[in-house]
Amino acid sequence: MLRVLLVDQNKRRSTPLKQALEQAGYAVVGRIPSSANLNEVVPRLQPDVIIIDTDSPSRDTLEHIVLASRDEPRPIVMFAHDGDTEKIRSATRAGVCAYVVGGLESARSQPILDAAIALIEEY
Repeated sequence: MLRVLLVDQNKRRSTPLKQALEQAGYAVVGRIPSSANLNEVVPRLQPDVIIIDTDSPSRDTLEHIVLASRDEPRPIVMFAHDGDTEKIRSATRAGVCAYVVGGLESARSQPILDAAIALIEEY
């Protein structure tokens, strides 16, 4: 069973995704409101995949991603509303496997997760 960590400050927005993931057979091992303590939560919860929903990835968020995945890389999927090319490049350099513009929608999460996992498995 794939273990998923959700990072989203808006619980109402992430609840439908959490439910869809659980119905699809994933174990949502945690939901945290920000990436600030990501490097502490990841070693404790040992998620297989991290899903982050944000309006726009801040420099702090990207630094937290780097720290959390430095020693043990894992698929990170980011749903964002900012389609700026430089933001996408920065997120990819930080370790984000899939950067999805348009926000979090549970209906399209499965193929996005599959693609991110396949990318990590190639490395």
